[in-house]
Amino acid sequence: MYKPTFKRPDVRIAHQETVYHGFYQVLKLKLQHRLFKGGWSKELQRELVVRLPAVAVLMYDAKTDQVVLIEPTFKRPDVRIAHQETVYHGFYQVLKLKLQHRLFKGGWSKELQRELVVRLPAVAVLMYDAKTDQVVLIEQFRVGGMAHENGPWQLEMVAGMIDTQETSEQVAVRECKEESGAVIAQRDLELVCKYLVTPGGSNESLAIYCAPVDASQIAGIHGLPTEGEDIKVQVINRPDLWHMLEQGKLTNAATIIATQWLQIHYPRLQGQWGS
Repeated sequence: MYKPTFKRPDVRIAHQETVYHGFYQVLKLKLQHRLFKGGWSKELQRELVVRLPAVAVLMYDAKTDQVVLIEPTFKRPDVRIAHQETVYHGFYQVLKLKLQHRLFKGGWSKELQRELVVRLPAVAVLMYDAKTDQVVLIEQFRVGGMAHENGPWQLEMVAGMIDTQETSEQVAVRECKEESGAVIAQRDLELVCKYLVTPGGSNESLAIYCAPVDASQIAGIHGLPTEGEDIKVQVINRPDLWHMLEQGKLTNAATIIATQWLQIHYPRLQGQWGS
């Protein structure tokens, strides 16, 4: 069973500065972390958007076992923006908005102030070996996980931001090569879903794809040194990954979503890709 290679004591913070404090807090950090090949990374600069923890409740009627699918009541034209101001611009951008939106009971809301963290769209790839029933994930340091009990090294999919003129599929293929050494054919990518990561305060979106791979050919430590990446390939049996999800040991939403999707679709994928 997978266990994180490193934990919070394997990070050294040399400097921490609050560069913006409003509804959100943005920290700028100078830090080092242990490397998979041994030793310590160079000093890295990272930004961290700090938010309070949150909860959500899925309300389910087990007697009727009903799911109601509806179209949104309102859309973008039902929002009026009176003022927009950039209050922070670094790796992240924070906008302060004054706006109104339509109300379900009719009319318009009072003028509201909201902060929006602006991020580029991103893609992630779930690499699946249908012949061996194994999933290829990666382990890497994530500054946002430092306060988590299992530490900042996250088990996750290959992923990257769309910061060029490439399509999401082109970025997916490139990131697989850079972060795991896997060679993926663009035509083999299957879209899992596209979703808003934290729409309560950010415009960040993520497209998740699934791709067939030969897990026996993917291993080692990867990443771009120029970006401070230190990425280790982890090959995990699909049933073990599902067990980790059920035990609450997967700690990022994208990997949880992709694992749930795979649990539904793996018989079909084995039929498509397993021969």
